[in-house]
Amino acid sequence: MEGRLPHRRVRSLDPFYADAAKTIRELKLSDGRIVWVLSAESLCVFKLLFFRDKDIADLRRLVARQAPSLDHAYVRRWMVDMVGESDDRIATWDEIVKTHGPG
Repeated sequence: MEGRLPHRRVRSLDPFYADAAKTIRELKLSDGRIVWVLSAESLCVFKLLFFRDKDIADLRRLVARQAPSLDHAYVRRWMVDMVGESDDRIATWDEIVKTHGPG
């Protein structure tokens, strides 16, 4: 699982990049600085694309912390569009949502 992004099986990321850019939001840090961050959903998609062990661990924590406000369907829809329903990343996402998502 560590670090595989099979380019031959991933459709163009351009449509997702454009959609992810729409989810960027401003966050004010405790020291007053402003930073721009992706939505949790867009971050989940990128982590699933990289699919490293550390990304999967991050996803488990993120889903547990963000549930029930996380749009699980958004993540799944984009992943299926880019890699197909039969890709291991879809089954992994489904398992994470089932195990760590909203009750």
